Amino acid sequence: MTNDSTADDTFAQFLDFGAGVLSLVLLSCSVIWGLVAQDRIVLDTRRRILAQAVHRSTAVASIVFLLIHIVVKLLLDHTTWVAAVIPFGLLATEDEAFGGRAFLIGLGTVASMLMIFVGVTGALRNRFASPAPVAARWRAMHMLAYPAWCAALLHGLYAGRAAKPVFTFLYGLSLLGVMAALALRAAPRPVKRRVADRIAGFLGTEVREEPAEPRAGRRPAPHCRARGAARLPRRACRPRPGRCTSPRSASLPLPRSRRTASRRPTAPSPARPGHGSGR
Repeated sequence: MTNDSTADDTFAQFLDFGAGVLSLVLLSCSVIWGLVAQDRIVLDTRRRILAQAVHRSTAVASIVFLLIHIVVKLLLDHTTWVAAVIPFGLLATEDEAFGGRAFLIGLGTVASMLMIFVGVTGALRNRFASPAPVAARWRAMHMLAYPAWCAALLHGLYAGRAAKPVFTFLYGLSLLGVMAALALRAAPRPVKRRVADRIAGFLGTEVREEPAEPRAGRRPAPHCRARGAARLPRRACRPRPGRCTSPRSASLPLPRSRRTASRRPTAPSPARPGHGSGR
């Protein structure tokens, strides 16, 4: 029978040294899947949706383990509230208990704040969907995950004790994965096409056709070329049954002057011979 105190000590050591590592590994996975999910050549629509789901799930799990890491370090007196709340706050306090690790602990604080900020703004993405300038600001804020990942990597490698070989391997694997995703994202289209073919061959799926590029200078439909037709709904550009099928008359409303003239009462036409009043 396993001793309860031994099991508790093992779990406490795991939380002390493993929660931060898991947070970094999950953050790396979130960055990798986020880069892959943006590419329309390597993945089709269904796989891109799955990649985005994995991206969000790993991001949430990374923040959860980050909070566990911070709470455990505070409970074990491995850091202070000043260091956890204020970036590089230990440099101002001159606490000798942390020595030269104050700057590295400050990097961890910066990384944690950026991670939480990116996670919150990512959950509120729909609020930044429009207009276009607001959406561009959201993308700029979301890219703060890259400096957060760099700061977290330096903090994990050098802030605490010497990392065990398994942790060093996980750090190196995370670094290689993010660098490979960035290289694939910046690669030209033929390289992405070959990677997509190899992935399809490895998975045993059909090779997906490359999406066609939009034709330059494509002219709009004839009935939508008139001035002001771009502001009309799409159904206004379709001829309605029972009316004139002329493109311009079917798509554009009448000017106000013509509408006013059409509403004016007109003189009654003389009755035709042979047609009575119906009484």
